[in-house]
Amino acid sequence: MANYCIKSDTMTQRGAHEFCLQNEGLNANSVSCQTIFYQNLLEYLQLASVKLLIKQIANPMNFALLILGPPYSTQASASALRFARAALNGGHSIYRLFFYHDGVHNASAMVTTPQDESSLPQQWSELIEQHQLDSVVCIAAATRRGVLNEQEAKRFGKTGGNLSPGHEVSGLGQLVDASLNADRVMTFG
Repeated sequence: MANYCIKSDTMTQRGAHEFCLQNEGLNANSVSCQTIFYQNLLEYLQLASVKLLIKQIANPMNFALLILGPPYSTQASASALRFARAALNGGHSIYRLFFYHDGVHNASAMVTTPQDESSLPQQWSELIEQHQLDSVVCIAAATRRGVLNEQEAKRFGKTGGNLSPGHEVSGLGQLVDASLNADRVMTFG
């Protein structure tokens, strides 16, 4: 069946009729001719879908994510998390996560949520650990908002740091590096 040429762009009776007329020995009005047409069309569409899937897998994108929104007062963090999961499940990679402005609160180990709500900071940490992602928190934005690693906490005379495991603090140079090395920079917030 794969050797039949399907010239119809739509699954219509006209397309089936033209197909049957082009292939000698097939009655254009017969059920078997129309069945063959639709089987060939289905094979063609399945092949096109597979080619599209192969193209997506063969050309995966490398993303950098800039997360500007805090965990709960906007949808930015949740949207970024869903995007990251979908990209990774789709065969793409994430060069770097960069938490900036109020987005640094996603990296705080001190965020506590009610039992009936999901913890976005915890979900970020799990995703980072599971996929070994590079997660950077802007040091200036984090310090200003009280999100500190142990070294910064000691430097500022605080009793301890509250940066979640898997994250590191660094400067905006890491964001510039991510924008140079990633195929796309996605901003949330």
